[in-house]
Amino acid sequence: MDDARDVRHRDHQNWQGCVGSVPLIRAIVRPVGDPRMYGELAAWFHLVTAPADYADEAAEIVRLLGDHGVLLGPTNPDASVLELGSGGGNMASHLKARAHLTLTDIAPAMLALSATLNPECEHIEGDMRTP
Repeated sequence: MDDARDVRHRDHQNWQGCVGSVPLIRAIVRPVGDPRMYGELAAWFHLVTAPADYADEAAEIVRLLGDHGVLLGPTNPDASVLELGSGGGNMASHLKARAHLTLTDIAPAMLALSATLNPECEHIEGDMRTP
C-alpha cells in the first residue's frame, strides 16, 4: 500500500464520504486569518497567477450573463457587477471595460494589488460571509 493510501485508511475519522470507492479526506484548513499569499506575499501574486490567464474565464462569464439577459458592454453602458472575493483583480482586469465593477475581498493587501491593476474600479474590504 502506498503512503498516501495508507494515511487515508489510518486516518479514517477524517473521511467526509466517498466518490465511488475513493474516500474523500477533509481539507487541511489554516485558521481564519491572513494566509501569506494574501498578505505579506501579495505583491508576488501576479507572478503566480497572471491576469492574462483569466481572459477565457472572463469571456465565459460575459457569455453566461448574456444568456440570462444581463448584457455587459456597449449595449448596456450602465451595467454594474459586484465581484465577491476579487483577490488581486485578475478577473476584473478583463471585465472592467464592459461594466462598472465593485470589487470586494477580505484581504487588504490583495485589494491594494487589485487597485494597482484596476484603479477605476471601486474596492471595498469585507468578508462575503458577513451579513
